[in-house]
Amino acid sequence: MSIIDKIIDTQPYHHFRHQQWLWLLLIPILLFATWRGSAQLDADSVRNPELISLAHVGFGDGPVSPGDVWNHVRIVSPAHVPGYFFLLDAWGILVGWSPAMLRAFSLFAGIIALAWTYRLGRDTLSPQIGLYAAVALALSGFLTFYLHELRMYSLVVATTAFEFWIYHRIVSRQHAPRWYEWGALFLSTVMLIYTHLTAIFPLAAIGIYHFLFIAKTRRWWSVLIVMGFAGTTFLPWLPVTLRRFQDVSKSNHHSSTDVLHPFALVERMVALFSNNVAIIFVIIAILAAIAWLTTQRGAKQTWIWLLAALLAAIVSNAVANFIPLRRMRYLLPLWPLLALIVGLGIVQLRPRYHYLATPIIFGVWLFTGITLDLSIIQPRSENSLLPYHLVARELEDVAQRGDLLIHINDKLVATDFWDETRFVGDYYFREMIANGVDDMFFKAPGGIALEDATRLLRQVAANRLRIWLAYVPGSDPDMETAIDTTLRENYAACPAIYNTTQLRITSYIRQGFSCDVRPDVEHAVVEFDEAIVLYDVVLASQLESVQLLAGWSIGTDVPPETYSYSFQLFDEHGDKVAQSDDGLPSESFRWTTTSLPIEGLPPGEYRLMVAVYAWQTGEKLMGVNAAGERITDFFPVETITIGSR
Repeated sequence: MSIIDKIIDTQPYHHFRHQQWLWLLLIPILLFATWRGSAQLDADSVRNPELISLAHVGFGDGPVSPGDVWNHVRIVSPAHVPGYFFLLDAWGILVGWSPAMLRAFSLFAGIIALAWTYRLGRDTLSPQIGLYAAVALALSGFLTFYLHELRMYSLVVATTAFEFWIYHRIVSRQHAPRWYEWGALFLSTVMLIYTHLTAIFPLAAIGIYHFLFIAKTRRWWSVLIVMGFAGTTFLPWLPVTLRRFQDVSKSNHHSSTDVLHPFALVERMVALFSNNVAIIFVIIAILAAIAWLTTQRGAKQTWIWLLAALLAAIVSNAVANFIPLRRMRYLLPLWPLLALIVGLGIVQLRPRYHYLATPIIFGVWLFTGITLDLSIIQPRSENSLLPYHLVARELEDVAQRGDLLIHINDKLVATDFWDETRFVGDYYFREMIANGVDDMFFKAPGGIALEDATRLLRQVAANRLRIWLAYVPGSDPDMETAIDTTLRENYAACPAIYNTTQLRITSYIRQGFSCDVRPDVEHAVVEFDEAIVLYDVVLASQLESVQLLAGWSIGTDVPPETYSYSFQLFDEHGDKVAQSDDGLPSESFRWTTTSLPIEGLPPGEYRLMVAVYAWQTGEKLMGVNAAGERITDFFPVETITIGSR
């Protein structure tokens, strides 16, 4: 017996006696993949491509109609197809619109991909091969990355595995396929072509195999008709795709200068699937090739599927120039077939080598998968440097109506949303913005000039109680210093509420007020007529004056520069001792600054009163106070105690 005969098994499909129970081992594999994927669901901010996905389904504002999804994808992302976004919109209706919940759809699709890859391997080869294929897929660091991405690629893998499985089930079974199996083939094909254009790879593989290796029986024609009819459903989208790729050779997105040639394409595909340990995969593939040469059941079919799909990818790339290194994700439809090759190769070993090599192979892939560096194919330039998810999480309970949030980021993460541009901050801060918090974005370094930034900041930061600043420490020291210096002209710095090397969140309070002041901006002090509301009044006593900030909410129908407010101070005898008037702000909510002189006033208690009036006529507005009483003149606000000085 030669050395090869001692290593290679002649009956590789019969190692495990109780193969009907192997599916139970799939459960810990699925749990492991779920753990790896779920740990990343809210571990980083959405990237620019994910922001585009959000725009297609309403940008987190709630569900949109299928027609709106269709049109938005057609206008903004004509290189994609709308099927994934239909499902994402439905998923959002079920679970909500937070980033983690929406990303969970990709995780769910990835788990389905593992389960159906096992089923594909079990039915086409053996339960043991199916199990090993599921393990190989679960250990792929490249696929794991997409388990938490708000994109369609894990769904592509799942749909590809199902498509091969249902096709094999129909063409290989002895009895005539049932109606629901034909329906599954039709729906799977439609779903595949409407999930991503790379569906052409597995569909081409099935087509080549079907024409060359399946007997031309009535069932052969039925498969052709069903899949062909499914293909006709793509006709409404076909003009969009054709228009998108008419000038593909001129597009920067598909620049031919960095497109991979066939050898490099295969080399990078193997490296990514094997977590950069390509030598292990090559050895396993050689063993799997022996299975084909020895005519083992299903081996020829698996290899033809893989080679035909790979050929389709190579030819498509040669024609359209659309797979550079940074877009190797377009080859993910081949992942289930590569996983089958792994399982097929491992079982070629005799049991003594088989059970020794398997944990070593998968152990190495586990370690390299966890530490896999994807920066070459997923450059951080596509990422948001500022962890917006952390900023939103830290400020959602502390930022108040009228506050200003300044965030500094080195990348402009934005997308088109119908006729406007939406930024990543618009998504993460949407609830705070809806509650009256304003935000201001500075791109730095490499963005706005320092003098322009400080000029804009002085305009926007006027009449605020508190200003928040979020940035990555050290990313642009000059910008950080300029903002800090400008804010300190009228504000005092408060301790940071979050301070790491990745994120610093600090706040500035209006000078004269305490950092821990928390005004009540939910309950009105006075509700004036004409939709003018006074919320909390924050006081700060000084030697010569009482400084106060008043939070005003102004209705959208209030004409600008029409009404003024008057704060007046009365002593215990009802005599007015101080007064300050000014015009109401025109914004929907804004703090106003007022100074009431108290120098020379004797110690005692004084009543602070407020009125709103039309400044041209002097006519005062009536309103309702916090107790529900309707008042026609001055409204009491607070009692102020002035001590001896």
